[in-house]
Amino acid sequence: MIDAATAAPALVERRLRAVLGDPGLAGAVLDVHLQPIVALPTGEVVEMEALLRWDDPVLGPVGPDVVVPVAEATGLIRPLGRWVLERACAAAVRWPVPFGAVEPPRVAVNVSPLQLSDREFGDDVVAALRRTGLAPTRLVLEVTEQAGVADLACTQEVLSRLRGLGVRVALDDFGAGRTSLTLLRQLPLDTVKIDRTFVSGDEPGAAEGVLLRLLVDACHSLGLEVVAEGVEDARQATTVASLGIDRAQGWHFGYPEPAARAAEHLASSAVVDLPRRRRRAGETTDEFVVVTDPDRTVVFVSSGVFDVLGLRPQDVVGRDVAQLLHADDVGRLPDPATVRPVERLLRVARPDGDVRWLRVRTAAAVDASQGPRAVSTCRDVTEAEAVRRWARDVEQTFRRAFDEAPGGMSLTGLDGRIRSVNRALARLLLRSESELVGLHIDELTHPDDRAADGENLRAQREGRRGTVTVRKRFLRADGAPVLVDVVASVVHTDDGAPLVLVAHVTEV
Repeated sequence: MIDAATAAPALVERRLRAVLGDPGLAGAVLDVHLQPIVALPTGEVVEMEALLRWDDPVLGPVGPDVVVPVAEATGLIRPLGRWVLERACAAAVRWPVPFGAVEPPRVAVNVSPLQLSDREFGDDVVAALRRTGLAPTRLVLEVTEQAGVADLACTQEVLSRLRGLGVRVALDDFGAGRTSLTLLRQLPLDTVKIDRTFVSGDEPGAAEGVLLRLLVDACHSLGLEVVAEGVEDARQATTVASLGIDRAQGWHFGYPEPAARAAEHLASSAVVDLPRRRRRAGETTDEFVVVTDPDRTVVFVSSGVFDVLGLRPQDVVGRDVAQLLHADDVGRLPDPATVRPVERLLRVARPDGDVRWLRVRTAAAVDASQGPRAVSTCRDVTEAEAVRRWARDVEQTFRRAFDEAPGGMSLTGLDGRIRSVNRALARLLLRSESELVGLHIDELTHPDDRAADGENLRAQREGRRGTVTVRKRFLRADGAPVLVDVVASVVHTDDGAPLVLVAHVTEV
């Protein structure tokens, strides 16, 4: 058997002509294998890409990298493309509807630039859909950037006609060449497939991560969905999901397999388990940017929204920003006409019901073509806000216990000056609470007890004593002494430094 990879192109051409000229032989040696494309972050199989396989009795297995260039060079690409298209559509029309889905997955078929430069290609697609009974909305045509180089005008015409029928169009290998950015606005597209070089290999560094985020945000801002190709392991799957990428394809989710086996897998399970993303120290995934127009409709959101809110950017664009907020915070949104920067602390609800606190800083911006916009930087401060509210609640609880305690209580600084007293102590001394605050403890102590008080205060300030219990005499407002038992304890800061004295005072 001849090695197809080293066989002369003329021999490959002869064998291909023979196969395509004999429908029976073509059915025996040609096949399409199907590889799943899953939605992120759910893992639901929403599409299957059809990949040509040729196992020739003379040449052996012939890869697409061998057969496609020969077919394009010899004019056989059109009959070969028709065969692949019809076989893929025939397979897809038999796929089951996954549990919870509205329709079966779509099927994606690669299209050569030479096919798109032929205006009759549109007729080939319509004929394949009619013969197989596949709905146009379930077909995706994958084109490369070379489609715009071969014959841009014809490509635009053909693809626009097919999109009008409901067929979707994806730009394959985005980022691998020089003209992809131009094609995003020149070709009628629905989806962009990011080339595998952006996600394969080692974990991307800061520069690669920023570039990938920019690519994803650029596509989403144009209303295009994004697919990551070449996802080979759980780490890469986690990375692309965190970037707000819509779908992913690669060995991690499934290898290409014959149509019958692919259908069996769809029938048994149409969801691929994805690892849950875990944040690591140093990752800046707690912030995202939102741009809204004057009626508060979101026109752009950065991909960080996925980490913070669990929503893909395309799930947010087009919505009223108020729909994302907790009902009690809708009225606290900044005025869209505001000019000066405004900062608010707002609550948002994730799809899983978890409520997050965001510190939102909003400023006005003017777009020359679109008019005034509001740009908001949103940072997740949930953990810090939880600590702050806990501290506030503890303080309020302590304050109530302090104020309402039946016995006298006071807070005294290490300098001996009173910072706070409760009602019970004020009643005992026949003074108001406000009269007592700011006085030195000596002013309330009988002259014969001041020396002992001073020594105890120095010992506690220097850390030689913690809690002190003494019997002493206070002076009431009328000058009369009152005998009391005092238990005074030192409250320390987190680093162990003495902060304040808390005293419990009981009349004897």
